[in-house]
Amino acid sequence: MGTVIAITLAEIAIVAYGSVARSAVEAAKDARKQGLKVGVLQLIALFPLPRIVVEERARRSMTIIVPELNMGQISREVKRVNQGMSRVVNLNKLDGNLITPAEIPKKNTRGNLDGKDDTPYSSISKR
Repeated sequence: MGTVIAITLAEIAIVAYGSVARSAVEAAKDARKQGLKVGVLQLIALFPLPRIVVEERARRSMTIIVPELNMGQISREVKRVNQGMSRVVNLNKLDGNLITPAEIPKKNTRGNLDGKDDTPYSSISKR
């Protein structure tokens, strides 16, 4: 199962679970204040992955960001379900610290952290 937060018209979906979901909700709120269409799909159960919910979000979103405090196990599952419908960007952190809301938007949707542009979701246009 999953909980959806402000995701109905979201062009960018953040798929998160556990402690990272709190940061994802705050990051989405900040992005929405900037006029971006960002929502959160908070996964409650990871196995089995709620395929139908993730698949629906992949069809409706341009980009899915998956922040995780591991090597990206859930992002791999999201990519498998996505099957190229939208861009999937992983944000993995392994240093033992939590992912903060400020760190999620700094990951641009091309999937790289080049440090040149800290603008949240810089490669997604405002519609």
